Amino acid sequence: MKPNTKYMKTRLLISAIIILLVVFSSCKKDKTEYKEIQLSAKQQEIVQSGNEFSLGIFREFSSEESNFMISPLSVDYALAMTANGAKNNTLDEMLAVLDFADYEMSEFNSYFNYIINELVDLDSQVELSIANSIWYRNDFTVLQSFLDVNQEYYNAYIKSLDFNDS
Repeated sequence: MKPNTKYMKTRLLISAIIILLVVFSSCKKDKTEYKEIQLSAKQQEIVQSGNEFSLGIFREFSSEESNFMISPLSVDYALAMTANGAKNNTLDEMLAVLDFADYEMSEFNSYFNYIINELVDLDSQVELSIANSIWYRNDFTVLQSFLDVNQEYYNAYIKSLDFNDS
């Protein structure tokens, strides 16, 4: 009687998979410890609100046929920095779009500053840099308070430039 080669191949394959699982499961695991970001109750609320905006961005762009990546956190930072220069109806509308209408700008700025500082130290094995900047036309007058708050809370590099000079 001839042995069933299909049965033998299947047994051999299953045996090989089991051996590989045993070998890989016994390998030394990386014991890297990760820092956990501790958030206050208010910061957790801000995260929830921010998530609504971020998920909205993903929903909007997921319907596109293009192949690209977007960072909701980067969008949040850019809009938060810009919101510091807005007032009245413009500020209200920006905060409503970001789903941060229920928060004071000081809470908003403190939250983003905290996140910037926590993220860069989250994992000692990873080097993370977050770069924010403001470039403005050198003949445009910018309120110093706007520049100061963005430097203080968002670590923004600020530069006036001559946009007519190629």
